[in-house]
Amino acid sequence: MPVGVLQGSILGPLLFLIYVNVLPNCPLASDIVLYADDTVLYYSSKDLTDLQRHLNVDLETVSEWFSRNLLTLNLSKCNFVIFGSPHKLKRIQEISIQVKGTIIDRTESFQYLGVTLHQSMSWADHIESVCKKINQRIGLIRRVRNLLPFQARVTLYNTLILPLFDYGDLVWGDKNNLTIMSELQVLQNNAAKVLLGLPIRSLSTQALKSLDFKPLALRPFFHHCTAIHKCLIGSTDFDFSFIRNQAVHSHNMRQLNDLRLPLPCTNWGKQMFIYQAAKDWNSLPRELKDTCVLSIFKAKLKTFLNDFS
Repeated sequence: MPVGVLQGSILGPLLFLIYVNVLPNCPLASDIVLYADDTVLYYSSKDLTDLQRHLNVDLETVSEWFSRNLLTLNLSKCNFVIFGSPHKLKRIQEISIQVKGTIIDRTESFQYLGVTLHQSMSWADHIESVCKKINQRIGLIRRVRNLLPFQARVTLYNTLILPLFDYGDLVWGDKNNLTIMSELQVLQNNAAKVLLGLPIRSLSTQALKSLDFKPLALRPFFHHCTAIHKCLIGSTDFDFSFIRNQAVHSHNMRQLNDLRLPLPCTNWGKQMFIYQAAKDWNSLPRELKDTCVLSIFKAKLKTFLNDFS
């Protein structure tokens, strides 16, 4: 019997989500994440044999659920990644992940919801992908700039390019990584010159000032602090369990209301959101951190960053 929903219908996506959201109820050792028809299983273990065994069992369970519910698992689009430090990844022997006798290919990186995740958690692949997209869109604006008024060109920048700089920067955004930020800053400089019709080799300082473009390093800072504010006032479902210093000790210190920074053992640990964001939050003046209304906080934060830059 044919099954499915009409393509392009309004009710179809809702019915599909209701239908597929039962999948996480399967008895799985792995965690499962669903986004529309994109399904990800992930499992953590220090033992490679344990990792292989649990993933194979869980994949068979998921495959059987798909079959019972008349859905198709596209094995040609399935792959797996083993995340770890470069040192540990070098010591990993061959691992076999398969479903119904079909071997799943291992890859070094994959794109999930627009963010490229590398096995060593390096963001080089993601930045390369972002830079490629931004260069293409800068080229598009360059080709049509003589046909558009200035404000229309700025609108194109705000809708086509700026979201690429911002998307996912809570995860990968790191203003302390000079290589990443310099690559992206060069692209912002080029975009500013194109918007103003300046030669590509001209100085970018004046172009950025004319357009009131702030350094890109300030954008992750703004997003970090906004995310922390949402966590502290309870307006987000994410719970990072931030702890204030006053919850640990009662000494009369200037940093009593600051967030307690985690103690990472490696430099890689210092790149995590929970460390970087808490560090950015603690650098804010107390008056700004005490602001409870999100809209007022954002306005004050923008003013603070304008003065800071």
